[in-house]
Amino acid sequence: MTKAARVNVLKCLGASTLNDSDHRDEIVRLEAQIDELAARVESWFDPSVIAGAVAAVLAGIVAAGSNRSTAKEATHELAAAEAKRAALIRDGRQ
Repeated sequence: MTKAARVNVLKCLGASTLNDSDHRDEIVRLEAQIDELAARVESWFDPSVIAGAVAAVLAGIVAAGSNRSTAKEATHELAAAEAKRAALIRDGRQ
C-alpha cells in the first residue's frame, strides 16, 4: 500500500480515532512494518537480480549444449580416424 493510500485510510478513520494515542502508536508501528515488508518484497523481485539469474541459467544451457556438440563432433572424428586406420592396416596386409 502506498503512503498516499495509507493517509487516505487514516482520513477515513476520522479524527476521533486519530486522537487516541494507542491507536496512533499502533498505526505508526504498522506503517513501519508495512514499509519494511514492502522493501523486502521489492528486493526479492529486483529486476537486476532476476536478469542475472536468467543469464546464468541461459549461459549454463549454452555451455552444456556447446560441450555436448563438441563431444559429439570429437566422437565422430575419432570413429572416422579409427576407420581410416583400420582400412590402412587392412590394405597393408594384402
